[in-house]
Amino acid sequence: MKKYIQQRYISLLLLDKVVKKGDKYNFRCPICGDSKRNLNKKRGWLNWYSKGDTYTASCFNCNHTSNFYSFLQTLNPSLLEQYKLEIRDEILDSYGKDQKEVTQKKKLASEIELPKDLIPCEENKECFSYVSGREVPSNISSKWFYNKEKHSVLIPFYRNSTIYGYQERSIKGKYFFNKLPEENIKLWNWYNVRSYENVYFTESIFDATLLYNVKLQGVALVGKTIPKDLEYKMYSMGDRARFLFDNDEAGKKMALEYSYIFPNALFLLWDSKLKNYKDIGEIYPLVKKDKFKKFIESGLIKGSDYKLKGLLWKN
Repeated sequence: MKKYIQQRYISLLLLDKVVKKGDKYNFRCPICGDSKRNLNKKRGWLNWYSKGDTYTASCFNCNHTSNFYSFLQTLNPSLLEQYKLEIRDEILDSYGKDQKEVTQKKKLASEIELPKDLIPCEENKECFSYVSGREVPSNISSKWFYNKEKHSVLIPFYRNSTIYGYQERSIKGKYFFNKLPEENIKLWNWYNVRSYENVYFTESIFDATLLYNVKLQGVALVGKTIPKDLEYKMYSMGDRARFLFDNDEAGKKMALEYSYIFPNALFLLWDSKLKNYKDIGEIYPLVKKDKFKKFIESGLIKGSDYKLKGLLWKN
């Protein structure tokens, strides 16, 4: 478990040109800056030391060596404080693990029946690797589960700390399964956002989670229709409601329909030069985080204007 905790913090360090090779990480050394002549040189390494149950850092350029604790302290002291708390809890929880699992199950409140034998996603290597690869923030994925029977990640829909529905996605392939009772709102994360601030609506849960990497609030529209009481709340948000529909025919159709319902909301109008990109999830890996945020903000136009400009897609 400690290895996966450290791997999560390695991803949060945003090391330059980092490449994961098995349990090893290769990157441009942030201590010495690596090569000034060749920006493709990568001589920094993080290697897993199984006997010590930790990663160790080294650089073949400046000969820097340190344990993971010191490496984190040097690069990001604020992350170190979070890491210390998490590791402390992990050590304390390692005692009486069977009792811990019983306690976890008692604490898990759900209004619906969940699949049996769920385990936290971060405790399964493939599940953790999958959500990390999709760059889901750890504070979100830590509340997700792994379903061994279907080899899938189970994404709960929370109202406060209670689960009222969920979506499952296979780790391999494109299997989806939604368990969302009709009487409940089919929006992932709706109950966890501050509606008095900007809220960004996407079609995909994974796209919605990416927004939290750039300090934006994300909600996923799993259902195609919105309940009337919620529709009014979203209408009242004005331009704080921001829709980032996919760059395909279905997404364009939804955006056009919603622009009539929410004329004061903002909608992402995709540049015609980006016709080969389906959604913001495909844009995210291509740009730095500050540019990703700028890409979203610069493409937003008011619904009343979108009704006119959106029609250009039909040409």
